[in-house]
Amino acid sequence: MALLASHLREVTIIDLSDCSKLTELTLICLVKCCPLLEELRMKCTDLGRGRPLGSTSMKNRSKIRTLDLSENMHFNDKTLIQISFICPELRTVDLSCSERLTNVGIACLGLNCPYIRTLDVSGCRGVTNLGDEGFDELETLWAYESRIGDDGLLMALPRCRYSLRVVGLGETKVTRYGVTKVIEGCSRLRGICVSGAELHKLLLHKGLYKKGIYKKRSLVGSQSKTTLSRKSAGSLISLYSVLEILALKLL
Repeated sequence: MALLASHLREVTIIDLSDCSKLTELTLICLVKCCPLLEELRMKCTDLGRGRPLGSTSMKNRSKIRTLDLSENMHFNDKTLIQISFICPELRTVDLSCSERLTNVGIACLGLNCPYIRTLDVSGCRGVTNLGDEGFDELETLWAYESRIGDDGLLMALPRCRYSLRVVGLGETKVTRYGVTKVIEGCSRLRGICVSGAELHKLLLHKGLYKKGIYKKRSLVGSQSKTTLSRKSAGSLISLYSVLEILALKLL
């Protein structure tokens, strides 16, 4: 990869998804050799199994703004923290289906990358909150099938109440209480996705929404951000139908 990266100095977008033998050392190599790189996708790789990143690597700061590290079975807090030091300019981060991640890694990401606007932690079963600090500019949060509940959601609310626009909470532990607080506390909220008839009725009852839109989709191998079910890393997905509940806030 080092030899190839030396010829990519003017590249701004790189997609290495499904290259199963690539580790965090590849990311470091690209940071060093590609100063103009703004978007990097390393979905379904071997992140988390490479050699620990040394302190010298931390001196190489990247201008990467979009980072897709989803569906990496071995991706862990330590690797995420190291990457957050190297990529402080991140705006969009996809960590979905990274089951080894916990609150520790997410909290450090928020502290080290203060400009994140879109975060996807769907399927991260070890994540229950976003930490005590950071994510002040968060606009979009996807948290389908995570362990985030009312407490975790409300912990982040004071920091992003003026920036949050879209929230995806399908198949989480968030209850009617948490959804109500988000609706009432986020002045710029434009969309919220929830699962369950009770929560859907709440959105309609509040009178803040135009209407509830039901969409039934048949999906094969898809991981749409607006579905209520996502496949876990490395697993297969079969044909199924998803009832999506989407409410749009009245402009």
